[in-house]
Amino acid sequence: MSAGCHSPARWRIGHLCAVIVLVLIIGVGLVGISRAPVRGLVVRLLGVRLKNQILAVYTMATARPTQTDDLVPIAHTSVPPYAVNVFLDQEVETANVARTLDLVKAAGFHFIKQELLWSNVERPRKGLYEDRRVPGKSAWANYDRIVELARQRGLEVIFRIDTTPEWARPMPLPAADHIPERTPPRDVNDFGDFVATVVRRYKGQVHYYQIWNEPNLAVEWGGQRPDPAAYVRLLRVAYIRAKEVDPSVVILSAALAPTVQNDATAMPDTLFLQAMYDAGARPYFDILSTNAYGLRDGPDDWRFTQPNDVNFSHPVVLREIMVRNGDAGKPIWASEIGWNSLPPNWPEPPLWGSVSRDLQAEYTVRAYQRAAEQWPWMGVMAVWHFRMVYPQNQQSQQYYFDMVDVNWHKEPIYFALQRLMTSPPVLYRGYHQEDHWALHWGPGWARVADPRASLGYVEESSTAGATLSFDINAAWFDLVAPAGPSWGRLAITIDGLPFEANRLPIVNGQAVLDLSAPSERWQVRWPVADGLGPGVHHVEVRVLSGRAAIDGIVADSIWPPARLFETIAGVLAGLGVLGWTAAHPRCPAVIEKRERSQ
Repeated sequence: MSAGCHSPARWRIGHLCAVIVLVLIIGVGLVGISRAPVRGLVVRLLGVRLKNQILAVYTMATARPTQTDDLVPIAHTSVPPYAVNVFLDQEVETANVARTLDLVKAAGFHFIKQELLWSNVERPRKGLYEDRRVPGKSAWANYDRIVELARQRGLEVIFRIDTTPEWARPMPLPAADHIPERTPPRDVNDFGDFVATVVRRYKGQVHYYQIWNEPNLAVEWGGQRPDPAAYVRLLRVAYIRAKEVDPSVVILSAALAPTVQNDATAMPDTLFLQAMYDAGARPYFDILSTNAYGLRDGPDDWRFTQPNDVNFSHPVVLREIMVRNGDAGKPIWASEIGWNSLPPNWPEPPLWGSVSRDLQAEYTVRAYQRAAEQWPWMGVMAVWHFRMVYPQNQQSQQYYFDMVDVNWHKEPIYFALQRLMTSPPVLYRGYHQEDHWALHWGPGWARVADPRASLGYVEESSTAGATLSFDINAAWFDLVAPAGPSWGRLAITIDGLPFEANRLPIVNGQAVLDLSAPSERWQVRWPVADGLGPGVHHVEVRVLSGRAAIDGIVADSIWPPARLFETIAGVLAGLGVLGWTAAHPRCPAVIEKRERSQ
């Protein structure tokens, strides 16, 4: 009994102290938790995890409404969202490239993202491609090796094309305190020629190209003040030349650095993006890129803008800019995401924040989950980074974003992401196309091009019994399908039953969707289910009779993510433990626990 400290007087005093401590902690947390000068104090009081849990609850409750057009057709959101940044061009041994890609594949990634350095390939002058390290060797060899070994493992490559060779740079260089290779070219047509050469070389093998990186930072723009119009000129030439060679390639704009700094060294990504649209960028990219780091806060921080910092929710603001500029049909891809995990007692202040290895793993998984649950306009997100090659990289803070260290040791983030990425895919809210990776089409379906479809294609079948199945986590969903005199009927089950919160009539024990109508209409949204409970539901669609075509699935949720309730519970439990501990400093059980931890 002594371990519980059940003295009535002590209990009353302790209870009052606990309440006071809880109120003070919550007050300090909610008022000051989002302010940089107070953040350190809050972290010391609560710890990183509890601080971010409180922030998640508070910011969701106070978040402003957004204008992000979530339930419209959005291209390039049907592929698996799992990507990782690699540095395979730096590897000398082919065996190490293969070993990295084997680990990437085993983890469950679909994409690798690799920088392709113009400055290292087209040299020493225009039209020549000589390796800078091995005279007489082709500069293409490193990239050919990456593409081929990735292809063998079923991994897709995203190439980021940037930097400028010496012969193509402006002379004299505009600034001395920067990396010369990061200077934009003197003549954008030289860059366009190189992009066309790259696309021609890898036609049919590489389908995604990002044009430059972080041009809203002077350090990535030759030390010059960021110039959105100049970047758009570079992007325009690259887009046109790439599409001339291979119209099927997908062009990503440069990833914008999330920053609120506005001076000669940086421009806020929000201002830069709007200036890109003002300069006519809209026709010249298929996907908008950004970098979506969590930095000093967790993945469920709902603040979209902050006066002195950025966070994982910041892409919401970019999406709103896209919508205002009539570009809602394009997605955002996150070129880099992650949380840094510096070793204890790192001698310098953390540039990008720092969390434990376990929190790094937890937060990165949650970032993918949140994007899937809440942001249907967010497509691929690329973890920064898989593995750095050189031992000396360990002296750099950015090394510790790693999933695998220089000695091939797997960090906790590797295993956490592996569990996520190898689990069955689920549809969440959004307008999902017929080629979405979570949809399973049985025999009898065929993809058919038709300009009347939402993005130009449908899955069509005249085979009775042909099935489509998928798992979904939403409150309601509609099927998108054409209607008309020539269309037939579908039978639909949810969780194996013909009626489960179903909005369809029951015919002979089956929930039936009749697609027939007096006149032909396309992109018709047919309500199927409403009031589905939280959690994953299994749906099967079967051709019952006649001809059917499916153009997509629209789904939405009306409750906060289930994770929010877990977070609230964690906050309350954590605050309760802190308050109780503070109120019982002499309790033998507390003293014993403290002694054990020392």
